[in-house]
Amino acid sequence: MIFYYNYTEMFYYRKTDPALNELVFAKILLIDNLGVKIKLIEYDDKEGYILYSNLSKRKEKQIKQLYKPSKDIIVEFVEVFEGVMSFTDKNIDEDSITEFENNFKKYQKIVNMILNFLKMNKDIESKSFIDSVLYNFSSEEDYNPFDIISVFNRIIKEEVIDFELEPDIKNRFFEFLKKVMTDTKFKGMLKYESFSPNSSGLFEIKNFYLDVVKFSKENDINITVKLDSSPTFIISFDDEKYHEKMKEKVDKIVDYISSQKIKFSNKLVSNTITEH
Repeated sequence: MIFYYNYTEMFYYRKTDPALNELVFAKILLIDNLGVKIKLIEYDDKEGYILYSNLSKRKEKQIKQLYKPSKDIIVEFVEVFEGVMSFTDKNIDEDSITEFENNFKKYQKIVNMILNFLKMNKDIESKSFIDSVLYNFSSEEDYNPFDIISVFNRIIKEEVIDFELEPDIKNRFFEFLKKVMTDTKFKGMLKYESFSPNSSGLFEIKNFYLDVVKFSKENDINITVKLDSSPTFIISFDDEKYHEKMKEKVDKIVDYISSQKIKFSNKLVSNTITEH
């Protein structure tokens, strides 16, 4: 995807092509005799194909239902075939997809923050600023666009800004980031289906979740537990400024509940962290 600012092209990623086995967002264009034609959202709308042999669903009816034009899809780059970039949506690990989606969302937020800052500070030359802030933090060999996420987390947590900028611009950018990022909060939510192997009684299950609340208080984690619809329980977490801190809290409760499976069987239905 390209942003235009002061007639300067800004790519999401410094490189211009995906690496082998890299996950990318794409938009479906059409279905033809080669397979599903797509364009890459992050890489300047370059086009490629999910060949029929690389489709997760190959029956004609399923293809027409699942690969509709304009639909967004996550695919893996596998090769260049006769001059055409070839992708697959088969056998992509669900955890990898979730991690990629979360990282892309954070990366997208950082890009939008940079663009908003430049829009508010029109005296700053946009291309040199973008090069310094978004692209110039790792070598070409080990470049990973998502590394910038930890860089921005460090800016707020440790008040350290390592970008090579003029002092006045650096101060303005730091003050802007502090306001924007600390105004953003995150909420966590877990949804469990629970039942006791020894009893189907709701009373025993509620007592189990009282133990979860007790554990959370002992670990300075504020949660609310409520019955959504039997036997589904919702665990809600209080607001947190930093995504990673919220993730640590959520993971700690998930690990605790998993460790109690001898007492109760708890199926994790959903695990979400939302920004608001």
